[in-house]
Amino acid sequence: MKTLLIVMAASVPCFFLTAWAIYDSFRRRFRTNGIKAAWMVVYALPFFGFAVYFLFGKRQGVIPEE
Repeated sequence: MKTLLIVMAASVPCFFLTAWAIYDSFRRRFRTNGIKAAWMVVYALPFFGFAVYFLFGKRQGVIPEE
């Protein structure tokens, strides 16, 4: 039971951070759609895909002005 709580405590924040990274990348315009698709593959990496995006990928995209 204790192991399950530890796994849940680690998984829930990772889930929300991954969801936030996906939302952020959909808002941003990258040079090509292929680059955006590549970042989608990075999100699939459990527990650290979102961190890689926020460290490196976020700077590559621009939020379009409305």
